[in-house]
Amino acid sequence: TNDDHRIGFNEFKKGFQLLGEDDSDEDSLKQEFDAIDSNDGDYILFDEFCMYMANKKVR
Repeated sequence: TNDDHRIGFNEFKKGFQLLGEDDSDEDSLKQEFDAIDSNDGDYILFDEFCMYMANKKVR
């Protein structure tokens, strides 16, 4: 990230690449990003990301 406490789609995609996740389906990744971005601000805020990770860990 660029230390602004929010994640844009390109940063989100890069994070998946760094984790070794398959990001070949960019449309699915964008849908997931949009689902996390609850306020439709084109960025995932820190709180939104924390909720996403907590829910992902529970599953």
